[in-house]
Amino acid sequence: MAAFGVSDEGHPTEDALATLPVLVNAGADREVLRGYNTFLDGSGSTHPQGLSFAVTWRQVAGEAVYFSKNVLMPTFVAPLDEQSLVFELSADDGRSVTRDEVRLDVKKDPRRLAPRVSAGPDRFLDVTQKPEPNMADVDDANPTTTSYWWKAVGFDTSQVVGEAPSVWRLTTEREGLHSAPDYLILFPYSPDRIGNQAPNLPNVSAQQVAFPGEELTFDASKTNDPNGDPVRFRWVQTRGMPILPEDRGGPRLTVTAPRRKEEISFRVFARDEILESVGTEVSVVVGADVIDLLPPVNPGPDRRTRPGRQVTIDALNGVQWSDQETSFAWMQTYGAPVSHSEAVSDGRFFAFVAPDGVGDLAFAVHATNNELEGVPSVVKVSVVGDADNQGPTVFLTSIVEEGAVRVVARSSDPEGDAIVGCEWSAHKEPDGYAVEMPSCSLGADGSAELFVEEFTETTLVVTHASWDELGDEGHSSIELQH
Repeated sequence: MAAFGVSDEGHPTEDALATLPVLVNAGADREVLRGYNTFLDGSGSTHPQGLSFAVTWRQVAGEAVYFSKNVLMPTFVAPLDEQSLVFELSADDGRSVTRDEVRLDVKKDPRRLAPRVSAGPDRFLDVTQKPEPNMADVDDANPTTTSYWWKAVGFDTSQVVGEAPSVWRLTTEREGLHSAPDYLILFPYSPDRIGNQAPNLPNVSAQQVAFPGEELTFDASKTNDPNGDPVRFRWVQTRGMPILPEDRGGPRLTVTAPRRKEEISFRVFARDEILESVGTEVSVVVGADVIDLLPPVNPGPDRRTRPGRQVTIDALNGVQWSDQETSFAWMQTYGAPVSHSEAVSDGRFFAFVAPDGVGDLAFAVHATNNELEGVPSVVKVSVVGDADNQGPTVFLTSIVEEGAVRVVARSSDPEGDAIVGCEWSAHKEPDGYAVEMPSCSLGADGSAELFVEEFTETTLVVTHASWDELGDEGHSSIELQH
């Protein structure tokens, strides 16, 4: 292998780039939906000379997850509890190992996006310049970003003759989410390389909006190299559901837009024999011109149940929706497999019988209308034993009627246990004296009513207590003003 330095022609040889490290890229930090399939993306990693390298993902923080067999872009189901997961991507080209980390924040309702940052084009230094980047090397300053971080990337320079190039890693951060890294390579001054520049990559030809499922083509064929060197291309996806094809080494990229409303972004780089251009970003908003006829999917709060009981989940949590063009797609993402009950034909409902054992289950649902898919939502159903019991939840309302106040109590049990008993009590405020109340009678739906005749106390606090078949109690109070 040729050592890095100056060839017989007086400039760095092509083999010189092989001494450089892999520019490893684990992607940007992001928020992901709990209990739903997600991914890690190391496809932005590259070697300056196009040499092969091996990558390895390792989880370093958070609840353990289990990767698919895709080495570069493994998928996994995010945990059900909100937390931060941290992963390390290592790239080994046989000479040196470089690493990058990414954080995924597991959320019930993920919304935030990390910023993007771009380093300038690789370049040869002037004779008076130090091998360090400056703010002019930050290509796309974001007005909402106040800090940028440059970090020198170490690598094995034992085979380098003379001064080695310096490799710099650029990142930024917004609201706790860090961007994916971008790299800058500064080559030492060479009198024979004065005027040598990276390729010029003009704006990529592409549309700005797209319909769901539409085929899109991005064209960077107008790229030219100031020195007339041959150019090769590298495409990286920087935002949105991964849709990059394996064949993406040319000046044109063709992809199929996702069926969900979202922004997808790509960055293309052009490289000559030594220098890589600044990355040019192109973004497309999918579904921007499509009237959104989809309901806001929300299967409600997390549930608890007992082994063997039937559970019914409503995709809209009781909200009325009559559009016949809308359908709902359910998928179990976590826990012991269950079967959908054939007795429930309406797609907005998912009914199943809980497994015999205890444990957590998770179900994802999204709405569809023609070609458009809605954002998914996930509900957790915990199957618990008798030892893990919570008392009923009690809701009280008061209705003023002629000559009296009617108090209505509605009790529901978190595990679906039967409500078997109830009791009314009351006391005066502010002295706290107890007031005798009639006995409590449960209705068939677990509700109870109390009629309070006119009272002379300034404030009367009425309390309703109910208990389930396992004896655990829940209660709630309401103030009645004179």
